[in-house]
Amino acid sequence: MLEEQTEVRACRKSLHYFLVKYAYIINRNTGKMVKWESWDYQLDLLNVLLTKSKIVIPKARQLGISWLLAGYCLWKAIFSEGAKILFLSQGEEEAWDLLAKSKFILRHLPNFLRMPEKHPDNKAIVDFVDSDSIIKALPSTEKAGRSTDATIVVRDELAKHPYGRQNFGAISPTIDAGGQLIDLSTIDKEDINNHFTERVLYAQQPDTNVHLVDLCNWRLRPVRVGGMALDEWFDKYVRTAGYTKTQLEAEYPNSLDEALSAPKETCRFDVDAIDALRADCTSPLKIERNGLVKIYKEAVAGRKYCFAIDCSEGDYDPSTGMIADIYGEKVAEYHGKIKLDEQAIIAYDFYERYHKPYTAVERNGSGLTLIEKLKGLGLDNWHYYDKQKQKEGWWTGGGKHGSGNRPVMIIDLAEAIRLGQIKEPNENAINEFRSFIRTERKPEGEARRGTHDDYVIAWAIFLQIRKRIPSGTFAPATGKYQQPW
Repeated sequence: MLEEQTEVRACRKSLHYFLVKYAYIINRNTGKMVKWESWDYQLDLLNVLLTKSKIVIPKARQLGISWLLAGYCLWKAIFSEGAKILFLSQGEEEAWDLLAKSKFILRHLPNFLRMPEKHPDNKAIVDFVDSDSIIKALPSTEKAGRSTDATIVVRDELAKHPYGRQNFGAISPTIDAGGQLIDLSTIDKEDINNHFTERVLYAQQPDTNVHLVDLCNWRLRPVRVGGMALDEWFDKYVRTAGYTKTQLEAEYPNSLDEALSAPKETCRFDVDAIDALRADCTSPLKIERNGLVKIYKEAVAGRKYCFAIDCSEGDYDPSTGMIADIYGEKVAEYHGKIKLDEQAIIAYDFYERYHKPYTAVERNGSGLTLIEKLKGLGLDNWHYYDKQKQKEGWWTGGGKHGSGNRPVMIIDLAEAIRLGQIKEPNENAINEFRSFIRTERKPEGEARRGTHDDYVIAWAIFLQIRKRIPSGTFAPATGKYQQPW
């Protein structure tokens, strides 16, 4: 009895100890019952589970994450008083399947760790008499979890939930009141605007309170079948399973970028050409203003530059200003959620630093304000949108003002990318190209839900104003970056 009490205290104190010492699971690759193994990526996830309240986990298949969460939630239910845990899945059967993992671990615990259940034969509930804790499996509905004081909510394979967004609204109040929300799934590349992808993209933002755990690498799991190398296992069991390339990248990705990238047939720009652009990515020479400014090359005497700015007010969307030489090589940028006054200071510093480049700011609401601020600082080498030279900047919209400028701009950018006529050093911009997609609403292309298009628009503006730079100010380019003037 004394030894058992010591073990109970050790398990209560350490989730890791509980799982390593007592948790048994089913190995999906062999179909056999095995002890839970503490691989490095799983240990890292355990630490996150114990310290973070809002967690998003994009993952590859068969990494054992569902089993780990089933064990974590069972541990919480056994050793916490009155814990209320919800497992939400695509449908009722899927929810029961996740709860069955907790039941399996519970069933194979030694008797001194097993607590009497109120409803031992109910496949939708695990509830304990002594601790008054409950784990409940529910299908994802619009109101699932509403008005409950849940301790933990796990949304498994969230990309497949039919009411993911509505359900998020239902459970958010209980999470904000102190509960824990864990979203996990593989990425659904076919449904490019699903709720889980939104959650992943939101978690990637620098100012969010959601913790991203990137498990989008099928190689994280060191062993699939004993005595078989990973590549051998992959070739034998995965490549021959009939996946399309898009499905393979979603289920067994090598990276999160690969998993998030739009399907090749949906991406507005040539995917192979985008991948080729990555060869030009490089670290900046200088990073200034707390990361807002990146300098890739200093100004070269006698070289002409263009300055294109996609502006925002700095509250919700990022602003981007980029300096590129007339051959199509970006040499500097600023990017971030920057208030207009600070943006004007940064932009004017760029203007002086790069020999007063030919400049265009997008003529939207915030852009017009920025134009006035820059004029006040002395910027005077403008691209004018009208023949009378009264309207500085570039109008990207359609209608009577722009005559459908945006589609033409995107077409020109697509051609420049296809022909390798631009040089983009920032991989974040390359990823933005990859997430710019054709949709029914905008067949010419738009940013997929949860992403931005500021790099895309800045490059598109650059290509337009470069064609209109006053004659005699530059010589034609040659070689890779030669342009079809």
